[in-house]
This record gives sequence, structure tokens and C-alpha cells, in this order.
Amino acid sequence: MQIVQEIVQSPEQPIKEVRLISAEEERLLRDGFNQTHMDEDWSQSVVALIEAQASVRGDEVAVVCEGQRLTYRELNERANQVARFLLERGCAKNEIVGIMAERSVAMIIGLLAIEKVGGAYLPIDPATPAERIQYLFEDSGIRTVLSQSRLVDQAAFAGVAVYDLEDEAQYASYERTNPDVPLLPDDLAYVLYTSGSTGQPKGVMLTHGGMVEPLALDGSALRHGRKRGRAAKDDLHV
Repeated sequence: MQIVQEIVQSPEQPIKEVRLISAEEERLLRDGFNQTHMDEDWSQSVVALIEAQASVRGDEVAVVCEGQRLTYRELNERANQVARFLLERGCAKNEIVGIMAERSVAMIIGLLAIEKVGGAYLPIDPATPAERIQYLFEDSGIRTVLSQSRLVDQAAFAGVAVYDLEDEAQYASYERTNPDVPLLPDDLAYVLYTSGSTGQPKGVMLTHGGMVEPLALDGSALRHGRKRGRAAKDDLHV
């Protein structure tokens, strides 16, 4: 959830500068994971933080991109509609859902929707060669991919359903209320693939539990309407 965390922490940051994974995650992927235990307070999940902002700052601008402007309420409601669309199609908790999209409003909506259904997102760079994409799909067991209009054909592989995040009419009939799928520390949050020693990419599954402490800090900053160290801006400029 590095992307969503950076948006929560630095709402004025251009999306092109948002990191897909944190420096700590890069270190963990390179050096291995240390098994630690902590008492989790999962009331401060990314989903809960965004929903809280939609409740208390609903009419304030959250995202700006190439003429598109979404308030916190609109962002949350559109993600809810996509989430309910996914739930109706059988998307289950801990299911890996691919997202192939350029950094955009649609990408943010898709990431949030996947988390709202309890799924784990697998980011796929549109510049990835077709044979590698096929390997990622087969190795991860993906059966659903969220994408953008110009990338739908690129994401289309046998056995994989691809849905266009920019086709608003497809989601318009779904309720805008929060789906309220419970999230637990051991639930998957996202999956990253890194080059393996054999040449084949290797998947690393990351859970929500590992993000509890930084999310709690971010939530504290949000509740006070500021980021740590400097005043918060209101919106995210893409």
C-alpha cells in the first residue's frame, strides 16, 4: 500500500513521483523479512483512513489529474462502486487482483477498491513485456485485472477477466456505500514480484499487519489535518 500511504501523507505530491514500494520494502525484498510481533490496532487501516476523510472532509478536493478533480467523498464512493462490482463477480478476501494502469485517478480508485473487498493488488507496469505479464498471471493465479481503456487489450490473457476502470457506466448502478469487508492483520494487502536468481520473477506476499504502525502514525497526522513536519495541502495533483 505504499502508493496509498504516500497519497495520505503527501497529498500535494505528483503521482509520477509516488513510489510503488517504500525504501524499507526494497530492503526487505533484498535482504529477507524479519519476523516480529506487535499488538495490532487495525482500526487505522488505509481503507478506514480514506473512509474517515470522506466522512469529515467529504467536499474537499482529494485528487486532481489532467482536468479531473475528485473530492474525498467522490473518491471513496467511486471506489465503493468498483468494490461492489468486484464482490458481485466473486472477488474473495485474500484474492490477488491485478492492476495494470498508468498513474492516474483511475489507478487510485482501483487500488482502493481492491483493498475494500479484502483483496491483494498486484501492480503490473504497462511497459512489461507480454511474456512476463503472462508469467505473472499464471504464477499468481490472477483471474481479475483492473485496467484503463487503452490498456484493456494488453491485459487480456486466457482465463483472465479485464475490467476498464475508466468505464464509469459499468459501475454506475452499484451502491456508493462502504462495503465494510473486515480486514485482519494476516490478510494479504499486495503482492510484489522481484527478479529471482533463476531469472524468473519471484512473488512476495505482504500482509496488512506489517503496515499497522506506520498507518497509525499517518492516521494521527490526518486526524489533526496535517502531515508530520509541515502543514498538509488539501489535494493530490497528478
